[in-house]
Amino acid sequence: MRAVDQAWFAIRPLDPADAQAVCRVHHAAVAALANDGLHTPAQLSLWAAGMRPEVITQRLPAEGARGLVAQAAGEVIGFGVLLEAEIRALYVDVRWQGRGAGRGLLLALEALIAEAGHTRLTLNSSLNARRFYQAMGYNALREAVFPLGENEAMRCVVMEKRLREQPLSAL
Repeated sequence: MRAVDQAWFAIRPLDPADAQAVCRVHHAAVAALANDGLHTPAQLSLWAAGMRPEVITQRLPAEGARGLVAQAAGEVIGFGVLLEAEIRALYVDVRWQGRGAGRGLLLALEALIAEAGHTRLTLNSSLNARRFYQAMGYNALREAVFPLGENEAMRCVVMEKRLREQPLSAL
């Protein structure tokens, strides 16, 4: 995939060398939800702990997952991960939220999914991100429970989006 310039930030493929920066973005984004009223401290702690450098460097490549990062001024400010036609993660550093990086990452992930020949994609949205995905054309299918550990889980929303029948590159 080519790097995509979004005026003030660029999107490029995730590299194993980005592991620490991706963890920082993930942990900061989750920590920012401490007072959202939707998640307990235990849920937030386990959710944040689920992203470790070895997830980026070992587990995701072993699963065949692909990732992208948004970068501004030499700093990773967001990332997204997909596996086949499922978006597994999309996070933007709280300092950079609301400026288009999440939207840019999501559109780039959707393009990768379409280029692979998929016409539909799914994701599990946290409750706080549901409106973002709805604004991007996603439909809520059902509420579900996302496991965070042996004795903890959090509510989420399974969402779907139908893509064009043909990838843009085929037109």
